[in-house]
Amino acid sequence: MVLLCVVHENGKPRLNPAGAPETRFMLLPSEACEIIDTWTVGGLRGTGSHDVVVDDVFVPNSYGSGFTDPYVLPEPRYRIPPFSRVIPGLGAMAIGIARTAIATFYEIAGVKTPQRTTQMLRDNHGAQVRVSQAESLVRWPGCFCSIPWTDSGAR
Repeated sequence: MVLLCVVHENGKPRLNPAGAPETRFMLLPSEACEIIDTWTVGGLRGTGSHDVVVDDVFVPNSYGSGFTDPYVLPEPRYRIPPFSRVIPGLGAMAIGIARTAIATFYEIAGVKTPQRTTQMLRDNHGAQVRVSQAESLVRWPGCFCSIPWTDSGAR
């Protein structure tokens, strides 16, 4: 799992030079993590996000990174801006929310008959067009993500 963590030292958050708690991305095996299902309010449930507790686990420095860390690999393709480390996760959340919305639509369309018609929603031409457009928008990023990066264009 990739977790954004607050670094603790001697039982307290370690502070960075600006006086704020130091945060780092940490790569941990899922077995070392306890997921606490607390993100159930509207708008957050669909993100697949959770609070996570990790106790007494040593993470080697090579399995963590911070926003201000120096580059480790010399090739230009690895010199992406530090904030770009989290952008793929944000895209994955959006795709997950959209997939859940489409799945919910399928459930509703199979049993709902809109007002002023006897035709079920699943048989409505306009609904079929819009759901197919939504499906293509949700599936397209998956195609993009499977293209190998031979050259990111970064110099």
